[in-house]
Amino acid sequence: MLFKGTTTRTGVELDHLIQDAGGYFNAYTSFDRTVYHVTTPSSGTKIALDVLSDIALNATLPDDELETELDVIRREMEMGNDDPARRSSRRLFETAYTHSPYRHTVIGYRDIFDQLDRGAIESYYRTRYAPNNCFFVVTGDVNADEVISVLSEKYASHPMLPLPSVLIPPEPKQVAFRERLEEGPFEQAHFHFAWHVPDVRHDDI
Repeated sequence: MLFKGTTTRTGVELDHLIQDAGGYFNAYTSFDRTVYHVTTPSSGTKIALDVLSDIALNATLPDDELETELDVIRREMEMGNDDPARRSSRRLFETAYTHSPYRHTVIGYRDIFDQLDRGAIESYYRTRYAPNNCFFVVTGDVNADEVISVLSEKYASHPMLPLPSVLIPPEPKQVAFRERLEEGPFEQAHFHFAWHVPDVRHDDI
């Protein structure tokens, strides 16, 4: 939805800006992050920063685009259910974790997803897409001082916001072997083995 337009640009204009700079943009979501990325020649650095800042701060989330985008995600859910590799990976996380949010599929559950409306999406955007809850990573033949200058200007009028608390329950220590078997009309078998590793904040890391 963020690519569909901002307060000053339509989605088509955003797309043309990046294409005219010789680049492309896309996005993906993982367990604990959503990433919006632009790949462009170094000559398009300022345009890339401008577009990314614009969608992060000024997206309009147009209502007339919502149902189309929701249907795209519904189709992705269906494709995931039909893909044995994705299904087996999902079973792995469901088995490996009993309390952690990692046991949930990234794309979500259809019954909950179908309850989404624009109000819920906008509320999430307004509270989570805060300057103090995001970071920029810029690599390539760029001038770091210029990058910082551009971003400082873009975010100058957007103060930090109080962030809602996120309580992540600790994952209990696994004390016995776990396994999960799912049968279906698959042409190939998919096997996964997994081990828990120490938390990144562990003293030994």
